[in-house]
Amino acid sequence: MKGFDYDREITPSKLYERMRKYAPLLNKKRFKVEFVGLENVPAEGGFILASNHINALDPAVIASGIENRQLHFMGKKELFDNKIVGYLFKKVNGFPVARGAVDTKALDYAARVVKEGHVLGIFPEGTRSKDLKPKRPKRGISVIARAAKADVLPVSIFTDTDTEKGAKLTVRIGKLIPFETLNIGGNDCTKEHLTQAANYIMDEIIKLWEAGLRITLAKTAGFCFGVDRAVNMAYDLVSKGSKAVALGQLIHNPTVTEDLESKGMRVIESPCEALAGETVVVRAHGVKKSVYSELEAIGAIVCDATCPFVKKIHDIVQENSSQDLPVIIGGDPNHPEVIGICGYCKGDYFIFSTADDAEEFFKSNPQICGNGIIAVSQTTFSQNEWKKIKEKIKIYCTNAKIFDTICSATRKRQEEAAELSKKSDCMIVIGGKHSSNTVKLKTVCSENCKTYLVERAHELRTIDFSQCTEIGVTAGASTPSAIIKEVLLEMSEIVKETTNLQVEEVPSEAMTTEEMDFSAALEASLSSMSTDQKVKGVVMGITPTEIQVDIGRKHAGYIPMD
Repeated sequence: MKGFDYDREITPSKLYERMRKYAPLLNKKRFKVEFVGLENVPAEGGFILASNHINALDPAVIASGIENRQLHFMGKKELFDNKIVGYLFKKVNGFPVARGAVDTKALDYAARVVKEGHVLGIFPEGTRSKDLKPKRPKRGISVIARAAKADVLPVSIFTDTDTEKGAKLTVRIGKLIPFETLNIGGNDCTKEHLTQAANYIMDEIIKLWEAGLRITLAKTAGFCFGVDRAVNMAYDLVSKGSKAVALGQLIHNPTVTEDLESKGMRVIESPCEALAGETVVVRAHGVKKSVYSELEAIGAIVCDATCPFVKKIHDIVQENSSQDLPVIIGGDPNHPEVIGICGYCKGDYFIFSTADDAEEFFKSNPQICGNGIIAVSQTTFSQNEWKKIKEKIKIYCTNAKIFDTICSATRKRQEEAAELSKKSDCMIVIGGKHSSNTVKLKTVCSENCKTYLVERAHELRTIDFSQCTEIGVTAGASTPSAIIKEVLLEMSEIVKETTNLQVEEVPSEAMTTEEMDFSAALEASLSSMSTDQKVKGVVMGITPTEIQVDIGRKHAGYIPMD
């Protein structure tokens, strides 16, 4: 074509670099563009960038996000008939191609672009899509790929609205397609082979176009063993018509509490509110030792739903503390679990929620560590903070006896949430706002990305997901699977309504934790005993479903009534 020298030297364009600085600003005013997969763009070497085509500004849109490479786009011959447009297009690496004919000069130039280590931009469809959906490709892209032995980088431009001013666009960049995968390198290559290769490239573009926002649910989201056990015990009582009351919230989840109340289980805040003959469910967080005596004196029946891992802490402080051996507790002094633990201490006890508080205390009270100390933590305490507190204890109390009592469910949740949040644009933590383990999850995730804590699905309506392509979801140990599912489905609907992103398959079920159940934990604690060894145990409590037995190990035992 007159006016374009196909034999010219291919060099970087200075105007391209200058215009690229302003391209993001222009796109911001014209479109709202989100790029996904920029890490897939090769930093060097020649290749073909192939994209679907929905707007005349598509080359500028794509170029605005790829900062490390200059793109050389083919443009229809008619564009170059306009002197101003043609001049500018040439100055920013564009070159003309005649549509509807075999333009050998343009095809040879395109192959040379790639062979000399540059990036060739192509719209395989050959024309813009009026309905914004990808169309079937022409063979031209395969012809050029064969001539240059070029790898192909698939790119999709997605919008579900229009391409007018203010439209939201998502540019997704896929994995590089190796030339060998196209199966067009042999001497026996036919037109059919070229068509198949072009269709394969277009199919990869369509996969990107159909993809969208991904919602990932943490594997250990939802009820832990202790909470599940407590909830099942409570529902078993109400299903049998027992006159049952819960001493405090059974678990820190308002949905469960409200549902049990609707089934007749009222909540009392003090043992003195219980009536003789009523079954009082002791919540998963546990209570002070003295509470059991108070309930017995009233004539109430005790259904002990205390989490076995909390019971373990009760046993530790009761067996190891004394008037001369104080207890250090890492946790929230106002949390029911911590209050319960304090009731088993035989001497002084001190509670710290931060390592700084612990250090200040030890500096001011050096005599505390004189005879040694016992140290435990709330089962749902922050792993990071407990680690810091332990370091302070080791510095100031060289003869301390430290027990790691953060339960495995909490540990797994915090570790998994931390990893998931590093890969996500934002995290949704589902659970009660007064739940310690849920709040800790929010804290852990907030260190890596924006994090929101919600109790119910409707609270998602206040969150802007428009800048997110990866959303992580986790849930506290007191969150029912039904609530998790409700939040996941609602989030999917909100994203579809308010963004230009499509949602990939949403997890429909919350997975249960893979932790060892308590019967397995008990079995493990007995592993050092021989099979014919007899042991003595003390019956610690009797409920309608099980007998709690202390055999002097780290765990209490639970024997089913049936």
